[in-house]
Order: sequence, then structure tokens, then C-alpha cells
Amino acid sequence: MKNPQQESLFAFEVQPSESTGLRIRPTVAHLSPGQKKFNLLLEQIAAARAAVEMWTSETQRLRERHMLDVIAQAKPLKALQLALALQLEALLLSPPPGLKMTVKRRRALTDYLLQLVYSLLQDDPENPELHALHDRHSEDDFASIREEDREIELEIAEDMLSNLYGDEMVDKEGVTDFEELIQRTHERMEQKQPSAPPRKRSKREQASDARRKAETDALTQSLREIYRKLASSLHPDRESDSELRAQKTELMQRINIAYQNKDLLALLTLQMEVEQISSASLGEVPEPRLAQYNQILREQLDTLKAQQQALLQTLFDVFEPSGNRRTVTAKDFDRVIDAQKKQMQAIQQHVEHITADLKDPARRLRSIDQIVAAVVEQEKMDRMQAREDARMAKYFGF
Repeated sequence: MKNPQQESLFAFEVQPSESTGLRIRPTVAHLSPGQKKFNLLLEQIAAARAAVEMWTSETQRLRERHMLDVIAQAKPLKALQLALALQLEALLLSPPPGLKMTVKRRRALTDYLLQLVYSLLQDDPENPELHALHDRHSEDDFASIREEDREIELEIAEDMLSNLYGDEMVDKEGVTDFEELIQRTHERMEQKQPSAPPRKRSKREQASDARRKAETDALTQSLREIYRKLASSLHPDRESDSELRAQKTELMQRINIAYQNKDLLALLTLQMEVEQISSASLGEVPEPRLAQYNQILREQLDTLKAQQQALLQTLFDVFEPSGNRRTVTAKDFDRVIDAQKKQMQAIQQHVEHITADLKDPARRLRSIDQIVAAVVEQEKMDRMQAREDARMAKYFGF
């Protein structure tokens, strides 16, 4: 028996021919198309396994780095922003002697204070301290603003759903948010639609179903036969030597996992490890059985590709890098984290700078006037954007 600790075929960047030798090699004649396909699938699966292992490791690393470099830095930044908001409130309520708080300055500081509060409320929308701070400086209380926003969202969702399904299918009575309205509308649609009687399948369809079932049964039988051969010779209960029993127990665990996962490649690899098969015996596998093997391997390859896509989708959902998903690398996600970290550091430095200037009587007035200029510029940009939105709405007939 070969060492059961022999390096697995699934190790990162290990090709089949470099590990267990699991591949069909030509003897006298050339390889058949089925045999060539078998070898190609082995190589593709090895590459796909390596990619899945790499992205699994990188996903964990990127999440940990994002947590350390970005998420963990958010809390101290929020504390600085809240302190600045309270500092602005103190200036508004009790201006220090000599500070001329004009209407323009007072309005700009109030706007800036509310911007800070809105930013903080995005991460902590139920914070009563933030609600109270907002209400002390806004013409509208926060609860009313949130209720108005909720009504607008519901109206938009109601119009959209009414256009799709008809007014009679949409009922927002007692609904608290647009997601609940969408869920209720879908449920009403499902209740309205009568359950169609099962369609009688044609003889051709029945024959196709029977053929697919036979193929599935054949594939399952192929896996079962390999499993039985391995289990019959390696079952630890039949071994009296304690050291060999431990080795066989480990092998049986690998066999059971491979069989449960329908992992033909792992089962064949185990057969080669314990010398039940060889490259020569693989070359003697009949073409019908080889076709079944290739079908199982194709399904394994599809599963691995799906796993890789799922890992990438998770990363894209969190980090949203630019570029094509097929060519993305871990460095692309690192660059996104670098940019987020740099942006957060810049915001923190900006808040610290303003906080220090407002505390210094010699720099306080200049800092306030800089805030005034920034607020005026932002209002100008907002008006330009509103005009552009109105122009586009008129052009498209919104």
C-alpha cells in the first residue's frame, strides 16, 4: 500500500501528472477521443480546484483586511464627526466673545452640522442622541422626514407594481416599507393564478425523461462500484493491526466524503493510491464506461466553476472593483480597499483639521468662512444638478 499521507491531487497548483499520476497514457496506439477528453478534464479540474482554493483563501484574507483597515476605523471616525457636530452646536448656541455670527455663517454652520448628522444616521438610524441633535437644528423633525421618505418609497413602488400587475393587485394598506409591499403583491399574484393541471407529456418527452434517468442511474452505479471496491479492501473493521487500522480509518473518511460529494476524481485518485488501478488499467476502461466517467468529471468541473463564480460574486458585492470579472485578480480588490482606507483617512484628517481650527481663536473665523464657502459651492452644484434632472425629465417625458 502506498503512504496514505501521499500529497493529494487537490493541492494548489499541482497537475494530475505531477501528483498521483492519474491520467491515461498512450501505449501502442494513440489515445481515443474519449481518453483524450478524460485527461483534459483531469487537468481542467485540477486548475479549477486550484482557483477555488486560491479564491477561498483570498476571500478570507480580503475580508480580514477590510475589517481591519476600513470597518475598524469607522468607529473612531464617527466619534470625531459627532464631536465636531456638538462643537458646531456649541458655537451656534453660545458664540465666544468677539465672534460675529452673521445669518450667513449661522446658516452655513447649521447646514454643515446637519450633513454630519445625516452621515452618522446612515450607520446608526435609531440613535436617539442623533435624532435630538437633528431636531434641535432642523425645521422638520427627523421622524417626520423619515415618514415622508417612506411614503415616497411606497408611492414609487406602488406605481411600479401597478404598471406591472394592475392596480387591483397592489394594496399598501398597513404596509411599512416598499419591500413588504413588493412581497405582498407577489403573494397576491400567486394566489390569483390558478394552478394549471399537469400537462401530459408526449411519448418523445417521456422517452427523453427515461433516457436521462437511465444515464443518471448509470453514472450513480459507476460511482457506487468504485466506492464498493475501495470500501471492501480498506474497511478498518477488518484490520487487526492498530497502525494499519488508523490509516484505513483515515482513508475510509476520504472515501466516504468523496462518494457523498460524487467526486469521481477523488475516488479514482484513492484507487491509484492503494494500487487498485494504474494508468495502464485506466487505458483499458471500455469506451461506454469512460464516457460515463467523462460525464461525471464534466459535472464536477461545472460545480467547481460555479463555486469560483460564487466566491467572486461575494467579493464583487462587497468591493465593486472596476474591470471584467473574468480577468479580475486579488490585487484589484486590494486596490479597492486601499482607496477606501485612503478616503477614510482623508475624511478623518479633514474632521480633525476643522475641529482644531474651530478651537483656536486665531483660526476659528477663517475656518468658519471656509465652511461657508464650501456650503455655498455645494448649494450651487445642487441647483445645477436639479436643473439638469428637470431638463432630462422633460426630455424623456417623466
